[in-house]
Amino acid sequence: MSRSHILARLLMLLRPMYWVMVVSIAARILNLLAGTALLAFGVYAIVRLAVGEPLSLATVVATPAALALFKGAVRYIEQYTGHYVAFHLLAQLRYQFYNALEPQAPAGLQHLRSGDAVSRVIADIDRIEPFYAHTIAPFFAAVIAPLTLLIVLGYYNVILVIGLLPFLLLVGVIVPWIAYRASRTPAAYTRHLAGEISALLTESFQGIRDVLAFDYGERRRALLRESGERLRNAQVRMARISAIQNGVIEASLAGGTLTLLALGVWLVQQGMLAFSDVPVVVTLGWMAFQPLLGVTGVINDFNSAMASAKRLFELMDRPPVVRETDSPQPFPVNQPLHVRFERVSFRYPQALREENTMLVLDDVTIDIPFGRTIAIVGRSGAGKSTLLALLLRFWDPTAGRITVSGIDIREFSLTALRDHIAVVSQNAHVFNTSIRENIRLGRPSASDGEIIAAAKAARLHDFVTTLPHGYDTLVGELGSRFSGGQRQRLALARALLKDAPILVLDEATANLDSETERDIQDVLHEIRRGRTTIIIAHRLSAVHTADEILVLENARLIERGTHEALLERNGIYAQLFAQQRDLWEDIHQERVQYERL
Repeated sequence: MSRSHILARLLMLLRPMYWVMVVSIAARILNLLAGTALLAFGVYAIVRLAVGEPLSLATVVATPAALALFKGAVRYIEQYTGHYVAFHLLAQLRYQFYNALEPQAPAGLQHLRSGDAVSRVIADIDRIEPFYAHTIAPFFAAVIAPLTLLIVLGYYNVILVIGLLPFLLLVGVIVPWIAYRASRTPAAYTRHLAGEISALLTESFQGIRDVLAFDYGERRRALLRESGERLRNAQVRMARISAIQNGVIEASLAGGTLTLLALGVWLVQQGMLAFSDVPVVVTLGWMAFQPLLGVTGVINDFNSAMASAKRLFELMDRPPVVRETDSPQPFPVNQPLHVRFERVSFRYPQALREENTMLVLDDVTIDIPFGRTIAIVGRSGAGKSTLLALLLRFWDPTAGRITVSGIDIREFSLTALRDHIAVVSQNAHVFNTSIRENIRLGRPSASDGEIIAAAKAARLHDFVTTLPHGYDTLVGELGSRFSGGQRQRLALARALLKDAPILVLDEATANLDSETERDIQDVLHEIRRGRTTIIIAHRLSAVHTADEILVLENARLIERGTHEALLERNGIYAQLFAQQRDLWEDIHQERVQYERL
């Protein structure tokens, strides 16, 4: 993506606030000219006093006061309008960034580390702020204000303009262009390294317990030090470029001012300029550099903004892996939903699968009539969770199709499809907000009474009532204040509140103790009534009551039948069952004892 394209897109965002930015530009130009006029008037007043022709006291007092008040007013307008535009556009850019990423999730974002994504949406967008607040107005002011002062100098004598112009071009055009070209690559590299460090820190914080448990701290710190050193070197290179740039500019400013002074003295000797005008001319020439310094000072910020915008736009412009249909079919409502996988095959796209060219699913056909409970089992990597991802259209099949009541799910809008599927997963995400809001995720319009009813059905209500703040209790980041069983009950309550006709249980009781699993299994057995239910599980204690059990092996469906029928067949399912027999018997005995009580 070229710099010109990035710049054009950033300016395109400015269109709704075009006139606000025009006001900011005009205010900056007036502020610079007012400052020049104030300084030039002071010099002129002193010169008049020195030659014995002082200005009146009223003029000496009133003119600077009026200019100072005017300068303060336009300075306020410039600052307010510039930041008003910047903050509003950055808020719009954040919205557009998230809006562009959501259709890509989760398939299109699997390559992206969460810390890097956070860095892009926060740090990179914040780095764009100087472009709107401190670059656009200074750029126009750097053109218009010096030209205005050159015209004034030309009024005194055109030789002054000819003498000053090369220095202005050096400060305002040549040096900034060289600095811009020199710092462009390190600025982009700096933003890349900042995202890498953010990702490392995020992963370190999220996995702090494992880091400590496996004594991984020193190695983790070494990675951070290495990335920090690379970032420091890139920043030092940018600082070096900035230092050289500032040195050349300071020398040019001094050279231009001295040249103007020498020319002024020469013109006085030639009788072409009054002696009293020399200080004023030098002051005007020195002030002509000031708008240019406002641009040269933001070269690094501009490069950083361009690099940050490139990182954002590259991610925003990626086409979604799953595309919405232009003319979606209405979702079949008020009728039994029949789910069918028809000869479905799937392999991950080339960009994600790397060396893996194997099919994740190979010619799988599954028929799930309404109200039936289907369990899908198999070893890790057999393709169980991929079936769920395809049903939710996180991906689309490589071959075959999935239908609901005879209609290909690609004909529905994504919202309509997912609104009719409730998922309870092993690692259901819990947001760092209240219990109430976490449950309400299932149906945002739900009343407090409906939320409590769902919590009761999920066996969560009694626990919530023991908390000091009840349903307003914050659950902590990633549900850190809750146990695994409590998070699972919260996920169940969320699914119950959604009340979708298709229920998917993806390892919903995995990694739970037998007592908690028994409680949740009882809840699941109740909520399955009147719904089409798909159970994905490793632990066979979660699937033995299903109407039909499907066994996946090496991406293919190789067995199907009831629990008893599959045991009699003595195939893969029987082998899996034999491996889990001790666990099965323990859970079964605990269940019998519990039912007797």
